[in-house]
Amino acid sequence: MKIRRFIAVFLSALILCGVLTVPAAALEDPAIRAKAALLVEAETGTILYDKNIHDELSIASTTKIMSALLIFEAIDRGELRLDQQVTATATALRGLPEDGSTADIVEGETLTVEQLLYCMLVISANETCNILGETLCGSVDAFVARMNQRAQELGCKNTHFANTTGLTQSGHYSSAYDLYLITREAMKHEDFMTMVNTKSYEIPPTNKTEEERVLHSTNALISNWRLAGYLYSGAQGIKTGSTDAAGQCLVSSAVRGSRTLISVVLGAEKVEKENGSGYIVESFTETARLFDWGFDNFAPQQVLDENELIQEVPVALSKQVSTVAVHPAESADAMLPKDLNVSALTRTVTLDNETLAADKKGCRRFGPCGVGEKALYLNSFFIDRHYYVALSSVRRVFKRVAMSKGGFTGKGAFGSIPYLVVEYDGGEKQCNFKHEEDVDNLLAYLSKLCPDLPLQSRKVEQHMAQQRAENARRYLKELTPQAQAERERLEQARTFLEDHTNLTRRLSQAAKAKRVNDRSNPSYKWVALAIVIAGLIALVYGVVSMIRGTNSVGIYFALFGLAAVFLFSGAHVLPTARNNKTALTREWEQAQADLAAVLPKDFPLPARYAHPVVLTRMIRVLREGRAQTADEALDVVKRDLKALTADVQVEQWEYDEVVAVKPLFLLSDYQ
Repeated sequence: MKIRRFIAVFLSALILCGVLTVPAAALEDPAIRAKAALLVEAETGTILYDKNIHDELSIASTTKIMSALLIFEAIDRGELRLDQQVTATATALRGLPEDGSTADIVEGETLTVEQLLYCMLVISANETCNILGETLCGSVDAFVARMNQRAQELGCKNTHFANTTGLTQSGHYSSAYDLYLITREAMKHEDFMTMVNTKSYEIPPTNKTEEERVLHSTNALISNWRLAGYLYSGAQGIKTGSTDAAGQCLVSSAVRGSRTLISVVLGAEKVEKENGSGYIVESFTETARLFDWGFDNFAPQQVLDENELIQEVPVALSKQVSTVAVHPAESADAMLPKDLNVSALTRTVTLDNETLAADKKGCRRFGPCGVGEKALYLNSFFIDRHYYVALSSVRRVFKRVAMSKGGFTGKGAFGSIPYLVVEYDGGEKQCNFKHEEDVDNLLAYLSKLCPDLPLQSRKVEQHMAQQRAENARRYLKELTPQAQAERERLEQARTFLEDHTNLTRRLSQAAKAKRVNDRSNPSYKWVALAIVIAGLIALVYGVVSMIRGTNSVGIYFALFGLAAVFLFSGAHVLPTARNNKTALTREWEQAQADLAAVLPKDFPLPARYAHPVVLTRMIRVLREGRAQTADEALDVVKRDLKALTADVQVEQWEYDEVVAVKPLFLLSDYQ
């Protein structure tokens, strides 16, 4: 039954892919007048219209969608608050054009994060992007670096940011499709949608102004203030943009009934009216035409019923059945042309064994499992069962660790047992690993391959949300100037290390391996070797005895041999060339040296402690008011780690932090 379920799920994904690809030629082409255009149905992600959607183009102030996204995500993490007071600095205002979009904020003026976001998203004020970027990351350059990092995480392949605002600059570009990916993520934030759909907003007098500011939206689809005649019923934001290089740009969404469409129009023109009375801004007119075309021509239709038999599919490697009846895992709806006769669609199932074989052959291996471009290959540490799940069916992947009395000391061969848990449409699979770092590496690889895929359990996500809320209560509302400056310095350092994860991960793994070796009795490895040799002999004897039928206990010898080889043949158990004190010490020292070679001279940590988790914990200490300087924060982190012994119970998220960095401190005796 399990095998049939896997097949059904996988095939359903294949079927849906085929059904959802509807030729646009069957509909009247709206012929959108722009360099690039995209229309997507929000719920399913179905692309209804596309024109040059992967072309790298100037995007003007639609850039600010990414700037805003980073700020809202920082608020969710508790790093910023909407009511937090922010003072504009000279560096944040430097280099901005006088004729650009602005809220006329001056040096030394104080506004809240919320007010700055309204300025950014309602009137497209350039200075607010720099002010908020500097507040979050310590500098505009560091914020831009985080914008590019986040774009990669979201799967953007044709995007590079050079500034926070969208002002024309070499190396600043994106594509219609990438902007959709960024916008889709930003739309998950309720406050973001509220702000981009705001027609006007009032900012009361500040410490630098005696008069209130009234902001009026630049989006003519929702407001008549700047341009009349473009209002679109159901429009919800999102962001305008215009420069000489980018032309007229607009990212928008619209709701009609239960349907939501997302539109991206880049490089539209501003055309003089025939009567010479003004101009037509085609980013608004073309977006409206695109919405009308989508709503008028497409509607959700059920393409698969869960009780519908697709066909009988032959199967191999089964003694019980020669075929399986393939049903959809669940009923499925899709946005399809209204005049399409769904009942006339042909349901066919194609099993491309060659493609699957090539995908599995080329997959990245992590312990017993593998990650391909099309599927996850889920084998077991105990038994090689060869399950696979299509990536399109995977909904969540995360690590689970079963702890033994080994705890954080790392004593013994089985101090902890790591598992990979995969939730997919229709079920859940759990794979156990020998080495926890293999699970960590697999998840790190998946985070880049599938940036939208959740990599924590629902329980951990809930706990992290509670933790953020608790942190917000525990953290000081306002740090001293010294502590704030140190926090910004540490956040810049963390951003730097996040760009060198291969080095920091290697440092952590080298430390853990050396720590385990240092705490283990050397004689254990030779005992393990002897057991493996005895196991091999017993296995051979048992197999030969069973073949010849000369010994009734041959099977017991074979089973003993298999158990012995399985339990004691690991690379971390036997006295191999890479598993000895000299080799592990050399790897630990080399990992430090390689990291030290890239660290800036003023880096706040020595190379032996240079890990993002250490910096994260130091930032927490500062925000809790337990220290005022980086050195003091490091001392507090050391004391906290010393207190975490094998007898202390912690949550999964803290366990992951502790096992990643505590060996760094143990090997250095907390010096």
